[in-house]
Amino acid sequence: MAFSDYDSFKQHFNLTEEEIAEIFQKLQNKTNISSVSSNPVAFLAILYGLISLVAVLGNGLVILVVLTKKNMQTLTNIFIANLACSDVALGIFVIPFQFQTAILQRWVVADFMCNVAPFVKNLSVNVSVLSLTLIAIDRYLAVLHPLHAGFRKQVAMVVLLIIWLVSTISALPDALYNKIENMFKIMEIEERKMCVVKWPSEDFRMFYCVYLILLQYMVPLSIITFSYIRITCRVWGSRLPGNETCVQRGRARNNNRKKVVKMLIIVVCLFAFCWLPLQIYSILFAIYDDDINEFKHINIIWLCSNWLAMSNACYNPFIYGLLNEKFKKEFKNLFTTCAGCCKQSRKMKIRQRSCNTEMAI
Repeated sequence: MAFSDYDSFKQHFNLTEEEIAEIFQKLQNKTNISSVSSNPVAFLAILYGLISLVAVLGNGLVILVVLTKKNMQTLTNIFIANLACSDVALGIFVIPFQFQTAILQRWVVADFMCNVAPFVKNLSVNVSVLSLTLIAIDRYLAVLHPLHAGFRKQVAMVVLLIIWLVSTISALPDALYNKIENMFKIMEIEERKMCVVKWPSEDFRMFYCVYLILLQYMVPLSIITFSYIRITCRVWGSRLPGNETCVQRGRARNNNRKKVVKMLIIVVCLFAFCWLPLQIYSILFAIYDDDINEFKHINIIWLCSNWLAMSNACYNPFIYGLLNEKFKKEFKNLFTTCAGCCKQSRKMKIRQRSCNTEMAI
């Protein structure tokens, strides 16, 4: 139940001013994370800022490499670039706004971002996990059913479009039901804007929570786990028949597959590990709703769990650079080119200064 002003609240519950002040002071102390300790908050602020920056820059490099280098435009790399797009969106539209709201306990940015930030968060997570699932299925088909050769490029593009469509529709409730509420001033507690979610019913809230847990974690990871177990058994357990030349070629192909599969398994394991605490929180929230805020240090627990989940957006570029020779080579070329451009720019500035000095003389 919402109240537009102080008097309506007071009359409805038949409370004195002292009783109301005491209630709201307790609520403020319970929900204000900055009252816990300033040191963890400052540390988390640095960590949140760091993952936001790295997520945007690192995944931006991945997208740039795949878009500009024809030899990098394989189906797997296109799926990886799609995954990187969702991580960039997470770094720009979600991570900064989530953290500032949790710390300040108020909404200080434009009102429309109250709808955009939660929507983009679920959209990005949906695209990420469905992209990982698509990669696993593609590798499964390529290794266990080589005659099918995985997805064709045209089919893959249609599947990517479907992924974005499903992800968008699945994230729409956050855009529709999040809204700004003005918390009225009571005694010494400041009036403030808060971004809150108003579900149409308790049944809908429960359904949507369970739906997201299944879509974003349980079902995709089950498919991915099954796919990579089968791939691992085939790649590491198969014997190569034929003459020596065929065996050598098959061994080289198998070694390449092993490297790619290792890299992708690490990416998936990191995703599963990083998102597990927040998924557990989501399950508890689905069960207890707002009563979860009664748990001790729940704000710090949520911030740490959320940071771990959001940090998943910045690990993948490092994994590609360390474990994939082609990505490593292209990253080096890109950095070398950038360094060369910087040196050239400095030389031009020095020459310009010299010319200006000579003209002055």
